Amino acid sequence: MTLLSDFNFLLRSHSTSASRQGPAAPASGERCSRRAERPKWKRGKRGGLHASLKARATRPPLPSLLLANVRSLENKMDELRTRITTQREIRECCALILTETWLSDSTPDSAIQLETHSVHRGERTAPSGKNKGGGVCIYVNNRWCTDVKTVGKHCSADLELLMVKCRAFYTPREFSSVYILATYIPPRANSATALGLLHDVISKQEAAHPDAAFIVAGDFNHCNLRTVLPKCHQHVSFPTRESNILDQVYSNVRGAYRAVPWPHFGQSDHISVFLYPAYRQILKQAPPVSKTVKVWNEETDLVLQDCFDNTDWDVFRTAAVREDCTVDLEDYASGATLKTTKGSDMTCVDLSERPRDSTG
Repeated sequence: MTLLSDFNFLLRSHSTSASRQGPAAPASGERCSRRAERPKWKRGKRGGLHASLKARATRPPLPSLLLANVRSLENKMDELRTRITTQREIRECCALILTETWLSDSTPDSAIQLETHSVHRGERTAPSGKNKGGGVCIYVNNRWCTDVKTVGKHCSADLELLMVKCRAFYTPREFSSVYILATYIPPRANSATALGLLHDVISKQEAAHPDAAFIVAGDFNHCNLRTVLPKCHQHVSFPTRESNILDQVYSNVRGAYRAVPWPHFGQSDHISVFLYPAYRQILKQAPPVSKTVKVWNEETDLVLQDCFDNTDWDVFRTAAVREDCTVDLEDYASGATLKTTKGSDMTCVDLSERPRDSTG
């Protein structure tokens, strides 16, 4: 009995250890077959607007934008500087457009200055009758553009407007410059008056600069710019305050941007809007151009050299002499050229290329 019990104990312990070890390892051939069945990842680089902007942060076809209703800028400068330091998209963003900055003439530029951006402000003025609220501001990234000029300002009870002209380090060939307009229309403003002023300002600049890109961004509240400028394209399609699209971005380029919601600043009741450039240059849209070029082959070089050595050039000079004993240089040159090219064998080569883009 003792031997039988010991045998049963060993048998049970062996089965328990085998169950703990799990199934047996697959053979080498089975392992290779599993490796071959795995899908292969395609080589290349990441696509999409985010990857494109990351690769060309300072050379986009159109400037990347951040639109935000900050509701007082002075007390949010620390948050703005922190976002620029920690968030790559904002740090490399070409232009920051801020509305309801609540700035006045008593606010110095040093209070809102950024080391990496140039500041352009349009605060409320005394003739407008406003004593609080309002104000617009545009920060332009120095890595994208340093040639920035303020071309228009307006402040009234119905409209606040700031327009800057940017000639960036890189601009597609089809755009001579980029105009950025920051707009704020108060909730109780007369929409007809505000849109009429906007129409006059934009139309004047478009007539003077028909090849420029125009971008109008801001808090429009109950107004729609397409009622006076039907050729403009609106790029924000999601609500920015509760269920309303108050913060809007327009441009004169179809499909110029793709808007993405971003967190609001501080206790502002408007979410921010980040706009990725989605425009493709005409250079990339056009098909390659095919050209035929004639090139000299080795035999033609030898024939041409022999022609130079054995030709009596005085024959062509005598044939080109006029009646007044002067030499007609055109006849002389055409005769010599005909002689050198006659009998030469040239090879035609087809070249397909795209025209090079220019930087503005």
